[in-house]
Amino acid sequence: MTKELYKRLNELFKAYRILCNHKSTASKRAIDYKENRYAKWFIYLGLIFLFAYICLLSVGLSLIKKQIIEANEIEFFFGLLPVFSLIDFLGRLFMRQSTSHLIRPYLLSPLKRKDIILSLILQSVAKFTDKVFVAMAIPYGIITILPTYGVATFILFLLSFYIFVVLNSIWYNLFHSLFNHNGLFFALPICVYLGAVSVGLLNQSNIAVHFTQFYGIIGCMFITHPICFILLQILILCLLIAIYFKVDFYIFESQLTQDNSKEARLIGSTSAFSSGTSLRHFIQLEFFQIQRNKNPRKRITLSIILSIVFALLSALPQDTVYGFQQYFYISYALLIIGFSNLSTMMQYEGNYYSVLFSYKDFIYQHMRAKYILYTTMLLIPTAILLIATRWNNISVAFIIGYALFTAGVQYFFALLLTLFNKQTVELNNKNTTGGWKNTNYMLVIIGILLFIIPSLFVTTLQKNASETTTEIILTICGLIFIATHKLWIRAISNRINNNHYAFIEGFNASR
Repeated sequence: MTKELYKRLNELFKAYRILCNHKSTASKRAIDYKENRYAKWFIYLGLIFLFAYICLLSVGLSLIKKQIIEANEIEFFFGLLPVFSLIDFLGRLFMRQSTSHLIRPYLLSPLKRKDIILSLILQSVAKFTDKVFVAMAIPYGIITILPTYGVATFILFLLSFYIFVVLNSIWYNLFHSLFNHNGLFFALPICVYLGAVSVGLLNQSNIAVHFTQFYGIIGCMFITHPICFILLQILILCLLIAIYFKVDFYIFESQLTQDNSKEARLIGSTSAFSSGTSLRHFIQLEFFQIQRNKNPRKRITLSIILSIVFALLSALPQDTVYGFQQYFYISYALLIIGFSNLSTMMQYEGNYYSVLFSYKDFIYQHMRAKYILYTTMLLIPTAILLIATRWNNISVAFIIGYALFTAGVQYFFALLLTLFNKQTVELNNKNTTGGWKNTNYMLVIIGILLFIIPSLFVTTLQKNASETTTEIILTICGLIFIATHKLWIRAISNRINNNHYAFIEGFNASR
C-alpha cells in the first residue's frame, strides 16, 4: 500500500513538474513572443497599481473600524468576508479559462488525464498573481490587529485570509467550469451571494453593524482557536479541490464523448439563417456567439456587473428627495446592458458579413431577437431596483415606468446607433492587437449623452410636475415604443440593407 501510494505521488509530481516546465517555456515558442513579453510588463504594472489601490481601501477600512465599537478588530474584518468574496469573485470573471479547456493540448501526451487535471488545479492554487486581494488584510492588520494582538496573531490572521482567497479562487474556478458546461449555472453565484447578503440584512435599523455582527461569529472562532480555525480552512480547501477535480474530470469526459451533431446542424444548416426561421433560432444564435467568443462574453458579463453595482448604489439614501445622482444610478443600471450590446451590434456581425446580407430579413430578425433578449435581461436590474425601494425614496411605479421607458425609448436610440457602426471588432482579439484604433469616438460621445440626458429629463420633470405625472409619462412613452418596436426595427434594418455596400467597405477596411 505504501509503495503504491509513493508511486502514485511520484507520477503526480512528475506530471506537475512537466506541466510547470511546459508553461514556463510555452510563451517563448509563440509567434508573438515579443508583443506578449511587452504586454506582460503592462499587466504586471497594472497588478502593482491594483495592489496599491486595494491597500488604500484597506487603510480606509481600518479608519471605518475606529468608528464602530460594536465589534472588535478581527470580528469586524471577518464579518465582511461575504463582501470580500463577492468583490474577489467579480474581479476574477475575466482572468482564466477552465481546466477542461486547458487540458486539450495535452490529450496526446503519455500523462494520465487525472494527473493533468489535478496538476492544473494545483498550479492555480499556487499561482500568486491572482491572489492580489490578499492586500486587503495587510494594511488593516498592521494598523489595527498588530498593536492589539501581537505578531503571532497578525501572521495567523494573514495566513487565514490568504487561505480564504485561495478558497474563493477554487470556488470561482468551479463555477467557471460548471457555467461553461451549462449556462444555467450562471444563477448559482447569484443565489449564493443574494442569500448571504439577505441573511445579514435582516435588521433594517443599522444594516452595516448587524451585517458585521452576524458574520463576526467567524472572527470569534478565529480568536478562540486560531490554529484549529486554520486547520479547518485547510480541510475545507482540500474538500473543495476534490469536488472541483471530480467536476472537471466529469465535464472533460462528457465533452469528449458528447454528440455535437445536432448543435452543428442547427448552426450550419441554411434553414437556421433563412428568412422564415423562427425567432427562437436567432436568439439561440446570439447565445452561441456569447458562449463561444471571448469579447462578446466579456462585454455582456461586464455590463451585467456594472448594472448590478449601480442598482445597488441607487439603494443608498440621498440627501434630497429628487436627486440627479440617484436617477443617474437608476438610468445607468437599466441602460448599460442593452446599450453596450445593442449599440455595437454591427461591430461583431461584421465578422461574418457575407452571411449578414445574404437574406433579406436576416438583419431584421437578428436585430429583433437581440432586442427581445436584452429587453428580457432588464429584469435583472429591475428586480434589484424594486428591492432597493425599501431603503431609498423611489416608488415602485417609478422603477417600472423607467424600465419601460428604457426598453422603449432608450433602446430605440441605442439601436439607432447601429447605423453608424461600420467598423468590425474581432470576436477573440488579444490585448496586443490594438482594438482601440477602430474606436468611433463620436459614438462614445453620443452614448454618454444617452446616459445623461434621460436623467436630466426625469429630474426636470420631477421638479416641475408631480410624481404621479412623471410615472405616467415614462410609462406611456415606453409602452408606445415597445408596442411599435417591429416598425422602427424594420425601418433601421431597411436602412442598413439599403446601405450595405458602405457597411461591407467599412468592415473590410477595419479588418
